[in-house]
Amino acid sequence: MPKSRPPYPPEFRERVVELLKAGRSGKSLAREFGCTEQSIRDWKKQLEGSGSDAPSNKEQTSSEGEQYRLG
Repeated sequence: MPKSRPPYPPEFRERVVELLKAGRSGKSLAREFGCTEQSIRDWKKQLEGSGSDAPSNKEQTSSEGEQYRLG
């Protein structure tokens, strides 16, 4: 049976994803930080889906909604 390890802290995941977005390869990050490339890809998807500063195409801020309704 494989050993399980505690989940990586959110700050760790965010930092690794930042490095990935900055141009580092998933392979080099996985080797350096001791996680898998698949984990890094999963973290990136989770972070992109859960908290973006900009509204997505599906979402509008209230002022944008007002602009379209009034315009």
